[in-house]
Amino acid sequence: FYYGGPIFSTYYNALELYKLGVEVYVSTTTATGPERLNVEKNKFIKHSDNFFIKYYSPATQNGFSYRMIFGLWKDISESDIVYTQSIFSTSSVIVLLYAKLLKKKVLLSPRGQLENWSLKYGSRFKKLWLSLFIKPFANKIKWHVTSEKEKQDLISVFPAASSVIIPNGINLEDYKNIPKMKDRSFYKKYSA
Repeated sequence: FYYGGPIFSTYYNALELYKLGVEVYVSTTTATGPERLNVEKNKFIKHSDNFFIKYYSPATQNGFSYRMIFGLWKDISESDIVYTQSIFSTSSVIVLLYAKLLKKKVLLSPRGQLENWSLKYGSRFKKLWLSLFIKPFANKIKWHVTSEKEKQDLISVFPAASSVIIPNGINLEDYKNIPKMKDRSFYKKYSA
């Protein structure tokens, strides 16, 4: 969970699918910032009844895993539907390529990376990346966007892309025992 928001939403999406009876297999790395998770690697570990996670050791500081690149072929070949997130990730491009070669359905979540503000930073590199590595797949996959705004961002870059809006959920149990605020000024300031 070191890397923040998209990791949490992906984890909770997987949990909800598992609760619906869908078998979920997650392929990831042991990277957690500068640290590494101390878990069994390169085989699916049972998280819950229908929920399995396979950890690959990252070879570089930024979490890139050569082992994962080769392992993903087998992981994807045994899948019915492939879900990946992050556009500017080497592993996502590998996932898209393998899924195409293996004729697997793909759901890709851009996680805000197609937002105008995001595209401005490193724009030459990002435009080249989108053109070379994402555009060949853009109209052949289903996009998972989390809002109407994210859908508009997607359409502005890939006009013919097919998408589905699935908002990020929250786990209400996480908020069950939050202490009440004594100072109500926050509520007065930000409520209608």
